Amino acid sequence: MEIENLPPPLNQLGLDVAIQDTPFDPDVDPNNRVIRYKPEGSEKIYQIFVYLTGKDLSFVKRAVYALPPFFEQRIIKVDRSISNPNCKLVVNTSKKFTINVWIEHFKGNLIQLNHRLEYDKFFLPAVYNGLHLSSAQITSAGEILRKFGPNTNRPNK
Repeated sequence: MEIENLPPPLNQLGLDVAIQDTPFDPDVDPNNRVIRYKPEGSEKIYQIFVYLTGKDLSFVKRAVYALPPFFEQRIIKVDRSISNPNCKLVVNTSKKFTINVWIEHFKGNLIQLNHRLEYDKFFLPAVYNGLHLSSAQITSAGEILRKFGPNTNRPNK
């Protein structure tokens, strides 16, 4: 399916649905989440999870993601299902860009949302036991404990 062939959106539906992205798989226990990437030259190609949230998610039939031209597969349909209730899409990228998403209501109506990737907000430096750690040093809470042990000697405030 080409972008030009997608029907015009109906923005009047008023569904409470939003798009989010994160380098952490939202379906994994927060204590076991990791940031996955592979080095490619001077860049890192991150595995990014894009998914829908909101009170009206149960009314969504599918999401059609339109990716930028540098992706081989630009149009990706993701049906909402028991195994994928938030229409999660996995994208491997080193870039930030805007994704256009057509969300199909179970009655067949469409709304269009745009979302600028923000996954890099998770790459801020962290502090553990007074040590300043970069996101390159930390990929999960479990890894912090393996590297540095439990946080038993916090500095006094």
